[in-house]
Amino acid sequence: MHRKHAILLLIFFQYFSLLAQKQPPSQRLGAFRYTQEDRKILSGQPTTALVLKSPHFQGQSVKIEVNGTAMAIPLDPDAPAYTYFLSLPEPIEVTNVDADPDWSVFLINSGNAPATSSGKLRADQEECDFSVDPILQEEWRNGLDAPSYSRSFTDVEHVIIHHAAGSNTNTNYTQVVRDIYIYHTEVNGWSDIGYNYLVAQNGALYAGRDPAGGEQDNVLGAHFCGSNSQTMGICLLGNYETALPTDATWATLQQLAAFKLQKENLDALGSSAHPLGQVGNIGGHRDGCSTLCPGGNVYDQLSALRSEVDGLLSSCEVALDFELSELTLEAGESLTVSNTSHGYDHYTWLFEGGNPSTADWPNGGEVQYNYGGIFDITLIGHQGASADTLSFQDAIRVLAEPRIFPNPAKSMTTLNVATDGSIMALEIIGIQGKTHFATNEVEGGITLPYLTSGVYVVRIHTDGRWVSQMLLIQ
Repeated sequence: MHRKHAILLLIFFQYFSLLAQKQPPSQRLGAFRYTQEDRKILSGQPTTALVLKSPHFQGQSVKIEVNGTAMAIPLDPDAPAYTYFLSLPEPIEVTNVDADPDWSVFLINSGNAPATSSGKLRADQEECDFSVDPILQEEWRNGLDAPSYSRSFTDVEHVIIHHAAGSNTNTNYTQVVRDIYIYHTEVNGWSDIGYNYLVAQNGALYAGRDPAGGEQDNVLGAHFCGSNSQTMGICLLGNYETALPTDATWATLQQLAAFKLQKENLDALGSSAHPLGQVGNIGGHRDGCSTLCPGGNVYDQLSALRSEVDGLLSSCEVALDFELSELTLEAGESLTVSNTSHGYDHYTWLFEGGNPSTADWPNGGEVQYNYGGIFDITLIGHQGASADTLSFQDAIRVLAEPRIFPNPAKSMTTLNVATDGSIMALEIIGIQGKTHFATNEVEGGITLPYLTSGVYVVRIHTDGRWVSQMLLIQ
């Protein structure tokens, strides 16, 4: 090849390489720096979010013109100062941005949000099951590059609440989360999205920072004033300086906080030391540094949140207890027992003198008592390999005439007496009227003397009267 041809090929190669770099990035996802010089290159770029970085504080929001239309961009309280961020309700093609020349402007294109699972609380969830089922990263991040870095983890002592300070009307929640992810990684330069979890206005829960096989709630984030150890960050989508949290948002926040505090055995009403000072086990972003986050309408309700979570956790502590529908029955009647315990895997019931005598009811059931007496009821709660026992002594009094058993009986064996009262004395008399046995020690049964086979009369003195029953000795 001639040297002249080689030079021409090199020039063409360099030209087309430069041209490829200058193609409008409309098919590319990510964050793009906007300048007046590059605005023609960026023309036609789908934009799902805007970011402005100012060298000075500009208030809680800044106004700029985008395509000739005024737009307010709110301050992001979780970003390096002074950063303003807004996820747009609908993508737009930005042709011109009129902003202070000292500001850095970024256009974010996070692409079309994919369909995701609901991420909402399950209707069939058990009362004390606070586990959460968030929309996972592989769902909401579909089509975006996954982060690649060495994760760090922390022992959490503080659940820190944030708000995104963005739009209260944008209902494309997955798009908002994708925009935040690109914003945090490509504009702020963080390794990943800053929060452990994000909660949408419809109550949907998103898994935030990717733990790469570790625990979602313990992966170290980037959200608490540069001091993220011991914390788990929850971001509520929306601006709670201007709006109130929805009931759905609050319900998800309650459950998520209860889940973490129960797991770590933390007091919802308590606080502990943190590198930034004494911080509540449930706290707000402003507890660590100067910011309005998580917004006054959330921060003012954190005390209520603590009390609500404390109530949920207190009602779900491991406890063994039961209730009885009656304390006194007639022989042949049934008693209803209700299990008010919680925190155990399964239960065993013991009913002295009852039918059934044992049961494994989780919630309770009915027991029939066919003869008189005063009986104990015992409940055993099993948790793994351990067990706790609660026994109500003399719980039930069953009214009936005294009854002897077994009957027939054998000589020299134990004879028991079932009664609802106190036995003062007992006599065994033959049919000719001879007294073969007499005692005033009946509790726990009596040992029969040697008696020849035949019929005897057992006289029982109880409650100030004598009651007679026939006894057959075999």
